[in-house]
This record gives sequence, C-alpha cells and structure tokens, in this order.
Amino acid sequence: MNQDSSHITSSLNADLSQITIELIADLSAEKLENTIRPLLTTESYHHIFSALSLAAIWHLPPSADLLRQLAVAYRFRSGDHTFLLSLIECFKAEQAEQAQLRLPQLGPSDPPQKSFQQLRGSMYYGDAEAADDAVTKMCRTTSMFQIFEFTFELGIQDLSAYAKKAATTLQYWKLLQIIGFGYCSPLLRALVRYFCQSETGATRTDRHDNRCWIESEILVNKVPNNWTKNFVSSTTDSQFIQIMIENEATIAMSEVSKQLMKGHHPWSVWLAIFQIAQSQIRIENKDLRNEDLFLGVSSLFEISQTVASPDLRLKAMLQAVGLVSDKINSQADFSDNLSRSTIDLYNLLQTRVNQETALSQSHNTTEYIPGVTYSRYIRHLRLYEVISAVAFWVQCQTTHD
Repeated sequence: MNQDSSHITSSLNADLSQITIELIADLSAEKLENTIRPLLTTESYHHIFSALSLAAIWHLPPSADLLRQLAVAYRFRSGDHTFLLSLIECFKAEQAEQAQLRLPQLGPSDPPQKSFQQLRGSMYYGDAEAADDAVTKMCRTTSMFQIFEFTFELGIQDLSAYAKKAATTLQYWKLLQIIGFGYCSPLLRALVRYFCQSETGATRTDRHDNRCWIESEILVNKVPNNWTKNFVSSTTDSQFIQIMIENEATIAMSEVSKQLMKGHHPWSVWLAIFQIAQSQIRIENKDLRNEDLFLGVSSLFEISQTVASPDLRLKAMLQAVGLVSDKINSQADFSDNLSRSTIDLYNLLQTRVNQETALSQSHNTTEYIPGVTYSRYIRHLRLYEVISAVAFWVQCQTTHD
C-alpha cells in the first residue's frame, strides 16, 4: 500500500486502528468477517464503512458496480451490521489482485482550465495515467466544488450504457459527502480512470457515445443566457413525449430546444422524459427489468439540479432528451404504455424493498454465512439504486407542484 493510503489509514478512529484499508484488502473474506464482527457497534459503523469505501476506491476495478452503489447502500441500510458484512463480501468477490491507483504524480501546477482540457482529452483517448495526473493537479489548484462541476460535465457527455458515467459521477459525489471531503483526491482519481474506459470496447475517438453531446453544445450556444428567466407558457408534457418518440435523437433535441426558446417551461420536458423512462420498468418475480433507462435519466436530472451553471443544466436536460429518444426509437416493440404514475411505481418498489429487507433480516438475525448471500445482496443494491432515483423524482415533483 502506498503513502497516500497510509495517510488515509492513520486518519481513521484510533480505537479502530486494526480496521485499516490494508486489513480489508489483504485478509480473506472469512478472516476479515471474523475480525470485524466483534468490533461492529453503532459508533464504529461509519468508520468501518468509510474504510471499506476507501479500500474499494483503491482496489476495485474502476468499472465495478459496487463503487457506484456504496452511497445508495449507506442511505438505505446505514447501521445494519449484517448488510455491511455483506458489502465487504461483495468487495472481496470483485477485488483486483493489485491496487488500481498508483502514487499521485504531483508535477507542475497548471491553471484549472488547462488541466480540465488535459482531462477531457485523456477521457476521449483512454489515457488513464494522463487523466490521473490532470485531476491530481486540479485538486491542488481548484476548489472541490469546481472540480466536480468539471467532472459532472465530463460524466454527462458519454451516453453509452444508458449514461452510466453520469450515474457513477453522481454517486461518487454522494459517497464523498459520506466518507468526508478530505478524501476527494483518491476518489476523483478513481473516477477519472473510469471515464477513460469504454463501455463498448471501441478504440480511440469512437470509445464513447458523444453524438448527442456534440448536438447539445451546438444547441446551448443558440439559447440565450437568460433562458431560465423567460418562461412565458407551460405546455403539457404530451407534446414533448410525441417529439421524443417520433424523432431521431438529435432532431428531438433540436425540437425541444426550439420550444424552450419560445418560453415553454423545462419542467414539462422533464415530465415527458420521466414518463417515457418509468414506463419501461418492470418487476418480474424478484428481478427488475428495463431499469437502465430510468437510472440514466434520473442521474442526468439530479446533476441538472446540483450544478450551478445554467448552460450545464440545459446540456444535462438535452442529453436526457437524446438518451430517451435514442433508446425508445431503437425498440421496435415499444408500446405507448405511459399511464403508470410515478407514485404508483414508487409504491411498487417500496413494497419490494420492504419484502427484501424482511427476507434478509429473517435469514441473518442469528448467523452470517460468507458466500451464501452474495447474489441476493447484489440484487438488493440494484433495487435500492432504482428506488433511490424514483424517490428523488417523486420528491421533486411534490416540491414543484
């Protein structure tokens, strides 16, 4: 383990000095469980979760789903000792043989915009080492909030795998708020290494699905800077639904942009986007189906509600339009099943979460058997990820109404 991780380890609670990143990374799952279980208390939970999160940042492949889902797991099952042990089991199952981060290369300090351009170029060409160096410089010269504004912009550009990079960026931001802002550097370095990976296996400039991003940048340049202050009318979402399901992605984005410049409220656009995305979700037996589109849309929406830049908020919305239009138009069997309300979907998912929680508690109140619960907890994490996204959208609808 390198010097940076040793610094992280030393910052953990002194009473839990034996629960270190090295311990979580080096011990077998069974020995680790036997070591941690006696030390798990209400007071120690957060420290052990933080150590697990940092070990995951150092030792999991950048594309590992667990990295994206840790913040969601903390929200739904914080204080659940058995669930934490299962998260550790999930980590051990996906752990890479060698650390995924190297020692940070300090190098000269550059202006933030120059480092950002280096980071953007590294993302497109898949140069993880250059991306690591760029964000290391930015952590020394730029505020954490400005860096995340940059990374949000990078995250929403690539719509491959249903905008998975946008979803990952958002969850990293939430995880940082849980474990502490002092760990911004290793977390961001892991994130930008993920940016450099291709979801499609393509090479060089074809690595990422940035067709809609190019159109977004063109359209945003045509929209006046005060577009958020000129809402003169509020149309129904059905008009925007028709635009998205009847047109190719870039055409749909252009048509929506024209409506915005006429003064139509962007809330109607988001209502249409979510109505299409949520209609795809199915719950069959114990498994979710077709939830990827909703997760991508909800991540783009939440990013648009997080960033300060009006241009970036508009780009996130146009990216969501492009994502929905592209995925729906590529489905020959898409049916216009748009009648289910968001609150009905939320109640359905909440019932499923309650069932899964009761089931896991009934299985694990007396004993924990390593290896038995791995697949079930992977399913739990996915379910929590979806209901978290639905809950945020329901909350925003309630506030807006």
